Amino acid sequence: MSGRIWEFTDLEFKVVCDRYREGRMPPPLVFTTDIELSSEYDKARLETWQRLERRLTGDFNGVVEALRAPEVYLRVHGWDERDMEDPKRRIRMHAMRRATRAYVINQKPGRTQWHSGGYTVAECDPRALAEAVVGVLPEVKPGRSAEIELITDHGGIPRSGSWIKDDLEDSVEARSRSFLRTRAERTGTITVTQGHSKFGPRGIAQTRRKWRDISGDGRYVIAGDARPVACGTSAAQLTRMLDVDIEQMMRRLETHWEPVDW
Repeated sequence: MSGRIWEFTDLEFKVVCDRYREGRMPPPLVFTTDIELSSEYDKARLETWQRLERRLTGDFNGVVEALRAPEVYLRVHGWDERDMEDPKRRIRMHAMRRATRAYVINQKPGRTQWHSGGYTVAECDPRALAEAVVGVLPEVKPGRSAEIELITDHGGIPRSGSWIKDDLEDSVEARSRSFLRTRAERTGTITVTQGHSKFGPRGIAQTRRKWRDISGDGRYVIAGDARPVACGTSAAQLTRMLDVDIEQMMRRLETHWEPVDW
């Protein structure tokens, strides 16, 4: 990533969100304070904001504008299927694009999965937003299988009546079962969402992709809802997928003549 980088403690970034997002954290980022008394928490917030006011310069205005009204944003949430409670294995990232600027916000692990060890906000080229997001993910080689058709309904595959086809269907079901039962080192979702719509919430579009990192095999990205398929996917391939998703959202804004400002 190129451009400016800002480092924040957990409380510092929460105060930024209090100031510019009405207290809402950009999903899937989280914040939990260990300050028990509300009076002490309010005092800490005020002192933190006073320090931030002196520290943050005009360069940060682009971040504020993107936080308030992004054209498109990405939510990245990952975890270890073998230990869902391990905060060090959690990935929480929010990326956003507005006009000629883009930013990736990466949450550092805290003492629990609901705490944060701080946040890094990094500026990047808006055309390289997908690449920047994928670059933050753990480096994993693509899975060895080109495609694994996933059978998610409990009823299984309807029988065809042919012995040959039934054997093939049994093989597909077995591969699907093996893939889904294998605990992934990391699994997660990447959701690309249109930032706003003149049609309100019903006009907001989004795409969602799931990934699984299988130990001794590699990374798979799962696409499709009615009949999902897991495909061995490299970092470059995942970047291209997200590029397509982002451009799809940008085209919707252009086609609908959506205003940038709300």
